[in-house]
Amino acid sequence: MQKILWINPLVFATVILFLATDCKKEDPESQTRPATNLSKTGATLNGTVDPNGLSTTVTFEYGATTSYDSSVTARQSPIPGNSITNVSADISGLTIGTTYHFRVKAENSHWTVYGSDMEFEYGYPPTVTTLAITNSESEGVTLNGNVSAGGFATIVTFEYGTTTGYGNELTAEQNPVTGNDITCVSADIPGLTQCTTYHFRVKAENSFGPVYGSDIEFDFMSPPVVALEVTNVTSNTIILNGTVNARGFPTVVTFEYGTTASYGQVITPEPNHVTGYINTNVSGTLTGITCGTVYHFRVKAENSCGTIYGSDIELFACTPPIVETLTATNFTSTTAKLYGAVYNNLSTANVTFEYGTTKGYGNEVTAEQNPVTGNDINDITVVSAIISGLRPCTIYHFRVKAENSCGTTYSSDATFHTIPNLTTTSISGITATTAFSGGYITGEGDCSPITDRGVEWWRTCRFCPPPLTTTHHYTHNGTGAGSYTSTLTGLQPSTNYAVRSYARNSTGIIYGNTISFTTPSSGK
Repeated sequence: MQKILWINPLVFATVILFLATDCKKEDPESQTRPATNLSKTGATLNGTVDPNGLSTTVTFEYGATTSYDSSVTARQSPIPGNSITNVSADISGLTIGTTYHFRVKAENSHWTVYGSDMEFEYGYPPTVTTLAITNSESEGVTLNGNVSAGGFATIVTFEYGTTTGYGNELTAEQNPVTGNDITCVSADIPGLTQCTTYHFRVKAENSFGPVYGSDIEFDFMSPPVVALEVTNVTSNTIILNGTVNARGFPTVVTFEYGTTASYGQVITPEPNHVTGYINTNVSGTLTGITCGTVYHFRVKAENSCGTIYGSDIELFACTPPIVETLTATNFTSTTAKLYGAVYNNLSTANVTFEYGTTKGYGNEVTAEQNPVTGNDINDITVVSAIISGLRPCTIYHFRVKAENSCGTTYSSDATFHTIPNLTTTSISGITATTAFSGGYITGEGDCSPITDRGVEWWRTCRFCPPPLTTTHHYTHNGTGAGSYTSTLTGLQPSTNYAVRSYARNSTGIIYGNTISFTTPSSGK
């Protein structure tokens, strides 16, 4: 008789339920999420994975069909633990306008599971740039921009109006724009109000939503902008130089001038018809001016928005220069440096200094800065000249002389004193510990009296590295001009010394030339 194995149904069901529950716990779970970050460089694939307790490797499969043909490892792979984890991977090298399929794949030692298939059409938001207007005419203007469609058909319009709220929209002539290349777009807008400021921008819209270019402002038939300066004034001519920005519309330019601010006369500059949006240089020449006459000038620019006048410029034509005496400096017993200031009144001026022991002067020297020029009515030039061959202790007079085509101008008289002439006497009677020197002072003349005189000496070091700290010694040998002798004592044998004469009066101290000597060794 065959034996029948009997199994308790309750036990069997429990075993089956345990095995099923245990297997389910080890299988990973995965879910595919929509792609994001579509851009020129590619896209980001997304999903979620629950590893269910086992370390799980995560990849994404993708391609142009559901057969896929490429895979990429998720940046979060592998994943441990028991919690749901967001996973993603970046892909590149995609083709614009292509529909891609992808799914997430989760694999552990127990099982491999796949997320559902998802798809996306590869492309990205458009990029736009608003460009300056062109073809500005009385009937209207052309708005311009650049658009890259990002791979999707893109609707392109221009928004425009008198404020940044715009309020008007115009379809671009190149609408719609496709592909990935930059496309130049434009639209003509008629019916604008003359002499009005407008704003506009490019708007490009595809499946990613609208994108806007930056705001650009333009003036439709605005009045011109002008400026004027006067240069190169000579004995009979004045050159006028101006700048005109026509603000995009034909503009007629003239210079108005006269001896009053009512003007009354006109010069036609070159060029006198200006257009465009940049500053254009215009110039004209006024001839036959009257020397010493005041003239007024201004620039006039006219277009269909009206007439604009520049500010008034007043000029004393060909006026003699203005000069001023400044303080002389650097004077010695025989030399001095003279200074003055010259305003040349926009013409070339020849500048000299007159000097001498009286106000009759008698001597003249050309300024180092001669001739003085300049095209700015505020230009003042400091001039100077070094003179020599003077007498010690003497009062000298000097003044500035400047001459242009309108005449000669003299500054007021000024004076300076030369200082006494002081010479150091040669060294004599040199021993190991003493020596003789002194000085000679030319007569005091117009200088203040000499109140102290003598020599200054100090030890020098031929071979010592600097700095050399040494004591200076002085003799005091009376007052007044003339010669004097000084005794140097307390010297050291075989030592180098330097000596110079000095003299002091109420204006300060002066020095003679420096002489060096060496004492002999002891006993010599």
